[in-house]
Amino acid sequence: MKVKENNEKISLGTLPVVFIISVVAAVVIRTLQMFRYIDHETGFTIGSAVVGNVFYVAIAVACLYFIIMSYLSKQSSFIEIHGIKNIPAAIGCILFAVSLMYDWVNSFMQTGSVTINPTGNAFKDMMSSGLLPLIMQSAFALLTAIFMIILAKDFLKQTHTSSKRKILCLAPLGWVGFRLIHCFIRQISFIRVSELFCELIMLSFMMLFFLAFAQVNSSVYSDGFRWRIPAFGYSAALIAVTLSVARLIYTVVNSAGSLNSEHPFNITDLMFSVFAFTVVFAITDKKVLAREKEEINS
Repeated sequence: MKVKENNEKISLGTLPVVFIISVVAAVVIRTLQMFRYIDHETGFTIGSAVVGNVFYVAIAVACLYFIIMSYLSKQSSFIEIHGIKNIPAAIGCILFAVSLMYDWVNSFMQTGSVTINPTGNAFKDMMSSGLLPLIMQSAFALLTAIFMIILAKDFLKQTHTSSKRKILCLAPLGWVGFRLIHCFIRQISFIRVSELFCELIMLSFMMLFFLAFAQVNSSVYSDGFRWRIPAFGYSAALIAVTLSVARLIYTVVNSAGSLNSEHPFNITDLMFSVFAFTVVFAITDKKVLAREKEEINS
């Protein structure tokens, strides 16, 4: 008996509601944790672990809900990205593109402060110092920004241009991938440093989301993978907006210098959450899914 994308009683319309409720709850808990239970000089968690555990459980429950409902819902099989006119989604793409342009410049500027300890192996030195990941992150940020502008045009004019850019569709994967590599080369605990642990989970969800998005958008091995767009899109957006808003609140109350230098407020992550929410909401709209269902059945 087929289980994946086969339950007609489960609606994807509940996901945005759960997302908004989860964001409010997660931001409140995370902000409390940042003010009282994180040492921002070292990044390590301090004091009681209760608040941190509640935060992780809340995030895990919400993400599991997104994944399970998307996996089971029959509506997931009707998800398409092409031929949809949606102004909020277009705005989300543009905002994300602008923030990626900032990340392009910022990542490149950071390469000037990287210290390399020569060992005789140039590639290893560039990787271990973080120089190569930063250079590649900068390059892929620019390519991803270009792709987002093309995608924004598709949502504005109901065209299919982005689907023809199959190689460019993979640019977001490269951008996230090199950010993930940069996180792993840090010589520090991945568990005790809450910010780093959350970023690793966020980037992993981003990568799964962008992979599914590229497959469906370019129609390459897309069958059976459509459910991953709302599942991992909402999950990544939840963690991204939670971390970003909590850091922003902490920065406003205290100062930017009081945050750990390795985990500052990141406008690109915040704009990603706007992009992911608006785009996933647009392509899983009840009317859009009903139209796609009729086209498939006809």
